[in-house]
Amino acid sequence: NVKIERKAKNPDTVNVALILPFMLKSASPSANARNYTEFYKGFMIAVDSLRKSSNKHFNIYAFDNAGSLHVTDSILLQPVLKQMDMIIAPSDAKQLAAVNRFACENQIVAVNALSVKDEAYTNNPYAFQSNIPPSYLSAEIAEWFDKTFSNHKIVLVTDDTREKKDIYNDLVSHFAAHKVPTITISLGNDFSYEKLSDKLNPGSKYIVIPSSSSKETLASLMPVLKALKQQRIDIDVKLMGYPEYCAYLLEYQPDFHKVDTYIYSRFFYNDSHPRTKAFEATYSRWYGEEMRYTVPRMGALGFDTGFFFLSAMSKSNHAFESRSLELYNGIQTSFKFQRISNWSGFINKELLFVRFTPHFTIEKL
Repeated sequence: NVKIERKAKNPDTVNVALILPFMLKSASPSANARNYTEFYKGFMIAVDSLRKSSNKHFNIYAFDNAGSLHVTDSILLQPVLKQMDMIIAPSDAKQLAAVNRFACENQIVAVNALSVKDEAYTNNPYAFQSNIPPSYLSAEIAEWFDKTFSNHKIVLVTDDTREKKDIYNDLVSHFAAHKVPTITISLGNDFSYEKLSDKLNPGSKYIVIPSSSSKETLASLMPVLKALKQQRIDIDVKLMGYPEYCAYLLEYQPDFHKVDTYIYSRFFYNDSHPRTKAFEATYSRWYGEEMRYTVPRMGALGFDTGFFFLSAMSKSNHAFESRSLELYNGIQTSFKFQRISNWSGFINKELLFVRFTPHFTIEKL
């Protein structure tokens, strides 16, 4: 196995750099720039939380790369960067690649907390991919689906006016490969309660999977599902949704509960949880404002990222030598990092499955 040792001259010190496009010179920073600032703010709350319980000293260096590869390269030329134990990398592909090259050459942990598609982890032992890669996503969801809905009949609702989700197509292929029968109905102009109800037999359990995650598809489907719940007490119907549903919670969360909705997501922010409320209170007290309503909540993402990595590094200089790291259940994100080979970096294989129950509770499965 590759050994990842901290390079700090002082073993009691943890040095971390965040290289992000804060756009501090902009008169009116973009929404993305404000997102990165919130990430940093949450990260600093994590630093403070660990500072109180750790005997390590944390040095945090925040660099504004202004969204520029040229500026990123100039930051990486600064001598202090070679003293880092960890770098939080920007999401832009070229800037991220530059940070990964530098980190690999200098044996520094490089954390990609913001981009899904990067594959530096395949050959960079110092790269950490915080979001489960798309190539692993489908297999995880198919395994979960088979286990969770083994005694359910599958209803595929196709919306031909919207692009089909890759996960939907992957599940359809999975069902075909395993000869699992499905019922297909089109979400066209004639879609109705009667049309769907006629396909459902008394005494059976059904899981409904729409082909699109769009709000428009959900708006067409939801009234029919609620009617089924109210009128067809002889069947059990559930809805399988998508991560995008997290962005619809303000409008649709009561309906998600009514129709017994399950979603998968890399993130889930439960604003009713006591731990979340405590974090929100701290954030507001520190910064005099609330976090913006984004998916994911960037302040919480910064906190979870900071707390996991800094906690690990504060405990040991050899925290990342093993093939698999301990599970971390965060405020919004869970981490279960694993190497995919002896020479690779780490990927986070933890995927959240959330149920909005008819009892108006939220369960993480």
